[in-house]
Amino acid sequence: MDVTQAREGLIRELRQFLFFHLGADVKIRIQSTWNGLEVEVEHQRVRPMRLSFRKEEVLALSRDRSRLEEQLLSFLTLHRRS
Repeated sequence: MDVTQAREGLIRELRQFLFFHLGADVKIRIQSTWNGLEVEVEHQRVRPMRLSFRKEEVLALSRDRSRLEEQLLSFLTLHRRS
């Protein structure tokens, strides 16, 4: 799998995960950089989050969905509003 396919797959998984856990009103901004992905998430149930994925992480996480889900759940838990 090349980097472009991995990036597209990871973006799709991110969007699906965030939609499922936060709902249709989640705001997601994703920017591809030469070094990976920058992701910003806003929703009323979480404090604004900024996630960065290096190119190597994009490749690894695109192959391992359970690891991606664990990492994203951890971010949601850390940023949850009380």
